Amino acid sequence: MADDAVLYALWAWDQYDVVYKVDGEIVFTDTFDYGTEVTVRDMFQKTGYTVTGWSTDDAEVSDGKFVLGASDVVFTASSSINRYSYAVEFVDESGNSVAEKVSGTEYYGSTVDTVIKDVVGYTAPSEAVKVFVSEDESKNVVRYVYKIIFYTITFDDGTVQTDVKYTVKDSSVDEPMVTKKKGYAGVWEEYVLDLTDKTVKAVYTPGYYRVEFVSEGNVFFWYDLEPGKEITLPSSIPSKDAEIRYVYTFSGWDGYTEDMTVDGDITFVAVFFRTAAVAEDGSDLAVNVDEDNAVFSSDTISDVLSKAESDPSVTMTVSVGYGVVVFDNGSLRSLGSSEATLELYVLDPDDMTQTVRDVVGDNVAYSISFGPNKAFGGIVTVTVPYVLAEGKDPDNLVVYYVAEDGTVEEIPCTYSEGYVTFSTDHFSVYAVMYGESYDVSAEIVLLALIAAMIVMPTAVFFSWRRAVGRSV
Repeated sequence: MADDAVLYALWAWDQYDVVYKVDGEIVFTDTFDYGTEVTVRDMFQKTGYTVTGWSTDDAEVSDGKFVLGASDVVFTASSSINRYSYAVEFVDESGNSVAEKVSGTEYYGSTVDTVIKDVVGYTAPSEAVKVFVSEDESKNVVRYVYKIIFYTITFDDGTVQTDVKYTVKDSSVDEPMVTKKKGYAGVWEEYVLDLTDKTVKAVYTPGYYRVEFVSEGNVFFWYDLEPGKEITLPSSIPSKDAEIRYVYTFSGWDGYTEDMTVDGDITFVAVFFRTAAVAEDGSDLAVNVDEDNAVFSSDTISDVLSKAESDPSVTMTVSVGYGVVVFDNGSLRSLGSSEATLELYVLDPDDMTQTVRDVVGDNVAYSISFGPNKAFGGIVTVTVPYVLAEGKDPDNLVVYYVAEDGTVEEIPCTYSEGYVTFSTDHFSVYAVMYGESYDVSAEIVLLALIAAMIVMPTAVFFSWRRAVGRSV
């Protein structure tokens, strides 16, 4: 008898495809079990194209999902090619435009032929290139770089030839001077900048003389003039750059006189008046010159006055040669507004009256003046060099104001490292002495009466670069 047979039934879920087509072509195929919840794929990306969203009639899609039934599901989409902009630029070697650019739009992946423009005054590139249109519009640019052309004008006056370069950007050139020719007026013949190389000749007319105005070694202005004609000055005036210590003001042409006429080639040289420059550091004004005097223009003094009156903390320090003069605010406010020269120098005995010489003796005396500013409404502190002999006590130093009549006034002073400092409210002659005291005696008064009839000679400047003090 046969054995009993046991039969088993095997089953599995049916599977179906989810197909995605773009423009009729399959781009994705996914396989799922029957009844699976399927998430629709993200939109297909196609470089250079715009693709529409997925659509299907084979399933009910909600929020990008659907349940797979018992059949395949097909999603479809279509694409359209994009257009992108392009540009053709025409520039010089510095990147500046030399011609209007060409621009437009074209389909992705296409090729645009470009044309090289001819630009006057420039050398164009030799080879044209194409634009390959991509979705990155910054790359859809062709730049043609043009090289500017330099043209040469040769100015030839028969003596000197000078080459001058110019380009299409120039509307004029700097012409060289025509070589002077005695008794002739020279000018360059007429020419135009027509973007060609050329030679320009000088044209000389007899019966003229050259009139030149020179400033700081350079010809500032010139013209040719007939003999006997009146010389006229340039309509503009030259300038000279200020320095740390000085400012300069044009004061005229050396050699020129009014109504003068020309009887030969002539050159006038610019003359500049030098005055002290005032530096500012907050409320501190400073003047530092390298001579025994500092000239203050009326404008400079007016400016100092204005600053001192508007700010009571303003002071001014003037370094003249090796001496230093410090004006407090009150002394600045009492300055006159006219031009003045601050002088500080060692007074030579030969330039003293006998009365003053008798008082000063072998001691060093300083002459201090500031134009019409003799007395001040404040205090001026003066520092001058003085050589103190070895072993001498600086506490025995004394400064005397010495009047022309021999009258003396003791001024307190201090000594430090070869310099004596004292303060005063008026400028005159000051002597530095050691361990001496003076009284006004009858003899001095008598000498004063004699001295009053003596005119004090003009002071002679000494160089501060030499030793200015006398040892005692």
